[in-house]
Amino acid sequence: MKYEIENNEDLKILNDIEEKIIKNIKLGYDPQILTVLDDEKATSNQIELLKGKLTNEIVTRLFRMANAVYFGKLLGGDVSSFFEATIRIGMQPAKMYIISLSIFSLSSSKEFKILTARSFATSVLGRMLAGEMGLHEREIKKVELGGLFLNIGKTMVWLYQTSCSNINIEEEFISKYSPYLGLKIIEKFKLPGFLNEIMLSPYFRFTEDSLHLSAVVNMANSIVENSFRKYGKLVIQSPLPDELIANTPGSIIEDQFRAIGLSEYLEIIPVVEE
Repeated sequence: MKYEIENNEDLKILNDIEEKIIKNIKLGYDPQILTVLDDEKATSNQIELLKGKLTNEIVTRLFRMANAVYFGKLLGGDVSSFFEATIRIGMQPAKMYIISLSIFSLSSSKEFKILTARSFATSVLGRMLAGEMGLHEREIKKVELGGLFLNIGKTMVWLYQTSCSNINIEEEFISKYSPYLGLKIIEKFKLPGFLNEIMLSPYFRFTEDSLHLSAVVNMANSIVENSFRKYGKLVIQSPLPDELIANTPGSIIEDQFRAIGLSEYLEIIPVVEE
């Protein structure tokens, strides 16, 4: 998919980011192992062996996600193997979470962690919105993963700036070209094509009878950006579980933030029922 670059100076910077950052990303493991998750005929043993080839941090987070309420803990109980965790999350989604979590682990700085939290918040909130709209489970998953990768290009710019201390890239450039850099990540790791459309949609887009998936992701992203701008985290209001209700939207979101290790970037304001 083509992306218009306004001038040669911008192109020079983008090419430099691609050469110095994107082409040299070190995720802590051989990306080729993820081809197993692209293979629908992969055996349980092949998938289980991936556990020993990934970082402990990534494996731990995947287990926590698989055991969270959203992925069916209440129905299926806790998973005990990496294969079970992968199947519960889904092979392609698991691959995409491994890649995104690996990229988000490339720096321990507060600024980078905030980028991580915002991306994850957009993913979780987008999924909740898509569910409330009654979208098909396949579409909900696309919104979830689209939210996760929507701003991945911004992480590339941040890594570039920190590796080149004499360079300061203006916010206008980042806003304009982060989708272009995101496309380079999609291309590098051979990620699904639906991400292109979500990342590049310039307008709030409708289909014949509903919102386009990109519009749902952008709604979630706008809510997250506004909340982080005001409070430095995602602040939502939701009923909390009680003796009659085991799970509420707020508790499900809280469970996901806890699983990924980002609880500090979520605040839930209880709704007091009359």
